[in-house]
Amino acid sequence: MIMAGTDNGGLRATQTSAWINIKKAIESTSAKNIVLVMSKNPLTQFSDAEEGKALHKHLKEAREKTGKNILVITTGTQGNEVRIEDGIRYIKTSGLNTNTDQVKDASFLKIKMVDDKVYYTFENFLV
Repeated sequence: MIMAGTDNGGLRATQTSAWINIKKAIESTSAKNIVLVMSKNPLTQFSDAEEGKALHKHLKEAREKTGKNILVITTGTQGNEVRIEDGIRYIKTSGLNTNTDQVKDASFLKIKMVDDKVYYTFENFLV
């Protein structure tokens, strides 16, 4: 799991060493599954759209080169969504961001990894 700060609209604007850290982490791990967690979706929410495209391109090339499963998980938007772009799974979960003050309307992402397979479901905090 790789945590990357994007609160200021992108990787560079939030932490100047983030690109290097992400590249090193992906290249050095023997794990078959990589989960990249950030607050902004690089495809739709980066202030610099070109930086978002560059990150996607890097992730796509890493997936093609290594065969690893790569998931990019973001939160803070209302509603849950999965988008697969060039084999990269972009998963948005609402987390605690709801239209109501009801915790029962919040959700989280449950991930299970078995060998080279990744399973995930959206779960409600309260049933």
